[in-house]
Amino acid sequence: MRAMVVGSILFAIGFASFGYVSSPAGFMFAMGIVTIGEIFIFPSTSVFIDQIAPEDRRGTYFGAGQFRSVGNFTGPVLGGWLLQDFGGSILFSVIGIIILSSIWFYTMGNRQIQEKV
Repeated sequence: MRAMVVGSILFAIGFASFGYVSSPAGFMFAMGIVTIGEIFIFPSTSVFIDQIAPEDRRGTYFGAGQFRSVGNFTGPVLGGWLLQDFGGSILFSVIGIIILSSIWFYTMGNRQIQEKV
């Protein structure tokens, strides 16, 4: 759980930074923060889903976890609109807020795991 929360925070800080940096070094630093956040988050998500899923519905939970693929379509559409109408600072701040909101979902799932034990 800690790894997912730390990863989400780093991920959000890195993405939000993209909207405010102006130098190549700043972009590289922000990308480094995003990469470290990804290292914490992505390996943990499958383990997390496995822990919260009931034995007889594990496949359903993993299938529902793939709903994040909807972002492959909606992300560019909404992101393009935000970028065009409001600029990069707002776009990347919104992305950061969305990523931070994922901590709430991780917390709810962790409570479910704790109730099983």
